Amino acid sequence: TGRGEAINIKAEAFHCTVRNNYIHDITLNHENSNQTNEGAISLDHTVGLGNNYRVGERRENWVENNTIDKVRTGKSGQRIAGIYSAGTGNNIVGNTVTDVTNGNDAAAANGIRFNDWNQDFTKNVVGSNSTSSEDGDALGNLLSNAAPGSNPNNAQSWYPGGSTNSNSLSWNPTPTSIANGDNTLTLDYSIAQAGVVLVQLYDANWNYIGQVFENVSAGQGQSTLTLNADGLSEGDYLFQAELRNASWNTIDDTRIREWVPFSGTPPTSGNSLSWNPTPTSISNGDNQISLDYSIDQAGIVVVQLYSGWNYLGQTYENVSAGTGQSNLNLNVTGLSAGNYRLQAELRNSSWNAIDGTQLSQEVAFGGAPTGGNSLSWNPTPTSISNGNNQITLDYSIDQSGILLLQIYDANWSYIGQAYENVSAGQGQSTLTLNASGLSASNNNLQAKLLDSGWQDIGVPRLLEKLPSSNNKIVSDLSQNIQLSPNPANHSIQLTYELSENTQADILIYDAFGKLVKRIADVEITAGLPTSLEVSQFPAGVYFCTLQSDEWQAVKKFVIAR
Repeated sequence: TGRGEAINIKAEAFHCTVRNNYIHDITLNHENSNQTNEGAISLDHTVGLGNNYRVGERRENWVENNTIDKVRTGKSGQRIAGIYSAGTGNNIVGNTVTDVTNGNDAAAANGIRFNDWNQDFTKNVVGSNSTSSEDGDALGNLLSNAAPGSNPNNAQSWYPGGSTNSNSLSWNPTPTSIANGDNTLTLDYSIAQAGVVLVQLYDANWNYIGQVFENVSAGQGQSTLTLNADGLSEGDYLFQAELRNASWNTIDDTRIREWVPFSGTPPTSGNSLSWNPTPTSISNGDNQISLDYSIDQAGIVVVQLYSGWNYLGQTYENVSAGTGQSNLNLNVTGLSAGNYRLQAELRNSSWNAIDGTQLSQEVAFGGAPTGGNSLSWNPTPTSISNGNNQITLDYSIDQSGILLLQIYDANWSYIGQAYENVSAGQGQSTLTLNASGLSASNNNLQAKLLDSGWQDIGVPRLLEKLPSSNNKIVSDLSQNIQLSPNPANHSIQLTYELSENTQADILIYDAFGKLVKRIADVEITAGLPTSLEVSQFPAGVYFCTLQSDEWQAVKKFVIAR
C-alpha cells in the first residue's frame, strides 16, 4: 500500500553501502501512495535537512554491483526507475538494470534516474552501469558519468555486512555457463545444523528446469554437485543455490543466484587459473612466473608478453587434467623503460583457449623480475653435515628484506641459523650454515623470505628433510670445474682441476630447482673432460651439480636453440 521500494536510503543516512543485491519483480507507487518519484533502490533528497546538518561532509553513499530486473508502477502518472537518486554525494557504480516498464501510464520509466531538487548535481558520480529499459531515457536526468575510485566505506564491527549467523554459502568457482549434459557445480558452505545444499536451474522466464542436492552435516565443507540438463538452447539461465534445514525449509540469508549463458559445452566451473604470486615487473633475461591451475582435461598453461598489443614472446607447459602449479621461465631481450602486459590462459590440447581462464597483468620494466616475491633452492640440498654447510638460494623480492636459513633436528629442536640482508630485486645468495648435534635422518632445513622487520611477506617457506652425511664437512670446488660451450646446444664438456681422481654424481637441475637428470658414480679424472648430452632439454637456464662424499661443485649453464 505504500512506495513499494526494495531498499530506501533516507536523507539522514551517510556513508552507507548497498552492494551485491538481486532485486526483481518490484511494483512501485501503489494506488494510495502519494509519492511521484521512486526506484527499486531509492536515495532520498536532503533538502528537508536544512543547512546545518553535517555541514561540509560528503554524503558518500554507494550503490554498487546490484542487479535489478522487472520494475513496474502501480499507479498512473508516476515516475519510476531501477535506481532513483534525489540527493547529493551518491555514487552509482557497476549496477545492471533491466526491464523498467512504463505501465499504467507512468510519466517516465528510467534505468537510473536523478532528480536534483535544486541541489548541486555534480556531487553525484555514476560509472560502469549497464541499463536496458523498455521505455524512456535509460539514464534520466544524469549530468555526470565518471570513475569515482574505490569505495571508502567499511562495514562496522556490529554489522559485518553479511549474515550474522553461522550459515553461509558461496560458489567456488562461480559458474560461467550451462550446457546439455552434466554440469559440475562446487560450493563452499557453513551450516549450523544438519541440512541440505540445493542447486536449482531456471530458464530466463523463471520456469523450473531441474535441481540437484546433497545432504550435509553441521559444520564447514565443500559440496560438488552434478546437475544434468537436457533440451537447453540459446539464451540465459539461472542457477539458484541455497541451504535448507533437515525439513527442507530455506535457511535465511543463504540463497545465491548466478545468470549464465548456454554454451553448448560443459561450463568452465572446473577450470581456473591464478597468479602465485601476482607478477609486478619484467626484466631482460629470465623471468620466473608461477600460476596455480585447475583443468578438467589435458591442456596447456600459456603465458605471453605484449607491449601494447605487439606480441613479444611466450612460454608454456603441457599439463594433465587436475590441479597443480606451473612454474614457467619467460626469457626476453630488448626491453626498455615502460609498461608491458603479461597475459596467461588455459588452452586445450588443440591450443584453443578455455573460456573464463584468461588473466592479464600490467607490469613495469626493471627492478625485480616478474614473479614478485619468490624463493627456491639452487640446487636442492640433499644432506647436511656437522660443521659448515654452504646452501645456495635464488630469490626475487619487491622490497628490502632478509633471507633466513634455519636448521632443526628430527624433533624440531632448534640447532642454528644463517641469514643475509638483501635489497629489492633478483639475486642469488650462498649462506654458510654451521650445524652440530644433527640427527641421523630427518633434519629439518627451512628457508624463508622476510621483510626488514623480520615479518613474513607471504612466500611459502622451503623445507627439506635431510640426513646427516656422516658428519663430514663438504668442500665447495665450484671454481675448479669448467663447462663449455656455454651457452650450449646439444652437448657440453666438463673439465676438472682436481688434485686426484675420484667418483662423483652429476645432477642437473632446471631454473626452478627441479632435478631433470642424474648420472651416478661418474669417474672424474683430472684434466680429462666429461661430455654431457643435453639435446633432450628445452632452452633455458640449468645448474650442473657434481657431488662426492668429500666435495661438491655447482655451475650454471644455458641451453640455447
